[in-house]
Amino acid sequence: MGVHFIAGLRMLVGCEVVSVSAMTSHVDLILPPPDNLSSVFHLENGCSGVFVMVVSSRSPKILWRVVGTNGTLQIERGFQGQHGYLVSLYDANGQ
Repeated sequence: MGVHFIAGLRMLVGCEVVSVSAMTSHVDLILPPPDNLSSVFHLENGCSGVFVMVVSSRSPKILWRVVGTNGTLQIERGFQGQHGYLVSLYDANGQ
């Protein structure tokens, strides 16, 4: 499942991922491992970001956060237990 969200990230930012550091865990034994993923990535354009995927909860959570020189873009799936996405854009001043 995560591979599709990484493909979405590549499409969103328009460049390739050059390095990734991640930690995984297996929390819910009913699900195949891993069911939790936390990662930090670095893009070829110099930006870095965070990708978190938690599927071991009643309301699965997926979060993209991309931090650049002009601000931060965050896309959250499953916000507050609801279906759909919450998109937040913060400029360099945090507004």
